[in-house]
Amino acid sequence: MTYIDAPPRHSSSISYEDFVRARAEFAWLVHGRPDLWCAINHAAQVTEVIFSERHIKFFNKAVKHAKATKDLFLTYTKLERESLHIRGYADASFASNEDLWSQLVYVVLLCYAEDRCHVLTYTSKKARRIVRIIMTGEVYAFADAFDASSSKTWSASTANGCLWSC
Repeated sequence: MTYIDAPPRHSSSISYEDFVRARAEFAWLVHGRPDLWCAINHAAQVTEVIFSERHIKFFNKAVKHAKATKDLFLTYTKLERESLHIRGYADASFASNEDLWSQLVYVVLLCYAEDRCHVLTYTSKKARRIVRIIMTGEVYAFADAFDASSSKTWSASTANGCLWSC
């Protein structure tokens, strides 16, 4: 049995507590499978108040997809040290969650000249502040991406090259 065969599909009558346990078991897959990131984040936003059969169906669909595509995974090639640079991409969605909170997303990549990239970090989280204009959400998402990118750049520059060659 492979790592992806472990998460079972669940019946539509499971309790909220069992759903929370199941999504936690499934969530660790996102580190090697960014294609599952969206589904796992949607499952993480389900609260006991809004929990329904459609959430279980969506979760089961993600588990089925993961099992059907278990041969997909990230591969990391050796990067050319001379041309390394960090890129950050950010986005925000306005009132896109069921509870009408905005969502902030970013991804930070370590890239080199041929536009090959390694994912350093990424996140998708609810905005802590209520934004009334989408541009405000975009600025918050950009600020998060900038913070993550600059901290990765600082970490790399203070590692005396160990990050690239150790």
